[in-house]
Amino acid sequence: FLPPALLGGIYGGAWILRVPDTITGSYVDNYWVRLAVAVILPVVAEGLFRGLVHGRLAQHFRIQHSGGPWFLSWPAITSSALYALWTSLPFLPSYSSGVGLTFAAALLFGISSGMARERSESLLPCIILHWSCLLAFVVWEWLG
Repeated sequence: FLPPALLGGIYGGAWILRVPDTITGSYVDNYWVRLAVAVILPVVAEGLFRGLVHGRLAQHFRIQHSGGPWFLSWPAITSSALYALWTSLPFLPSYSSGVGLTFAAALLFGISSGMARERSESLLPCIILHWSCLLAFVVWEWLG
């Protein structure tokens, strides 16, 4: 799951709080606040989309199980689509060309995360995957 998740994460699919350059001297400039947001936001996002949404849908639809056949389930697709919409919300007030790429990247990341949740039967791999993608995104931005 790591290669497609990292690809989605690097292109903006693993959502991270972007701070506008116009905000200075606020609480967002504090390094510890940014670090806390980067640690807590993935836990909240995965808990909401892979835990709550995916979990509720998994009660009514067929999903993958560890050691079972590989397939793309409706809970993984639906929770990923909702996650992709949620990640695209900051761009909606002013449509930009990056919305489509962000939506596709978030969908790819969400599907990878949803499949990891089903195969592992745990949220921990999803959270670690999200943190890994954020780290890859930060390194990508730092190198580029």
